[in-house]
Amino acid sequence: MPSLPTLPKKPWQSHVTVALALAVLVLGSASLFGLLDWLDLIFPSTLHNAGWYQVLGGCVALLGLGVLLGELTSRTNSAGPALVVIGVGLAELAANLTGNDSVLDAWFVQHTFGGGATLSESMPPYAIYALLLAGAPVLWFALPVSRATRSPALALAGSLLAAVGFATFAGHLLNELASQGQNQPAAGSWGLTASLPPSVTLAVLVLGAMLLALAAREHARDRADAPAWLPLPFVTGAAALTLVFWAGLRERELYYLPAVCRRNGRARR
Repeated sequence: MPSLPTLPKKPWQSHVTVALALAVLVLGSASLFGLLDWLDLIFPSTLHNAGWYQVLGGCVALLGLGVLLGELTSRTNSAGPALVVIGVGLAELAANLTGNDSVLDAWFVQHTFGGGATLSESMPPYAIYALLLAGAPVLWFALPVSRATRSPALALAGSLLAAVGFATFAGHLLNELASQGQNQPAAGSWGLTASLPPSVTLAVLVLGAMLLALAAREHARDRADAPAWLPLPFVTGAAALTLVFWAGLRERELYYLPAVCRRNGRARR
């Protein structure tokens, strides 16, 4: 009796990608529906009536769904969610360039806080660029392009997004630790400047890790050796950590040095 053909075994990179895509989908959806607001309350550094938080969370969830569909069904199914994310990013960019409030952000604010609520801030440029940076490689993943260029593009986008998420979350944490018992934060105002809430920051960090796993998956399709872009996540992570500590030291100098000078001036009098 002839034996039935067996399906090829999926590499471990594929299982990691699916797990991270599912985590991105869950975290993005939780940010969209406000299920992680308790995490934002730990760090009192964000505005809670800025609708772009929810827009960004929803786009992150769409990207997780797109990669999940691409891995479990056909990669062409990833194109739909990626196109929606890119479209949202372009609409936010157009509103930012023209100086108008985003209709989508305003809708989320009114839907969440009531019809009388007003938009406190629009999506900043760095968040818009992060949307475009995340959506473009996922769309590239869905298209029949060369794998030789697809894997480095996914790795570059994943490294940058993971570095942004890591740096912003570290900035929130350093700012919270430094502000204990003080009137002003001594270090780590990076989290305040970036203004990403911790819930969305965590989702962006996992999104970057998902793109890195997807890049490793694409590389493993054709080659068994280590990818040439392997040092890229470590370089961007080290650069982000350096930037966080630089911002903290700069904030410390700006806050403490004038205070010390004033205290010494009063002592001399």
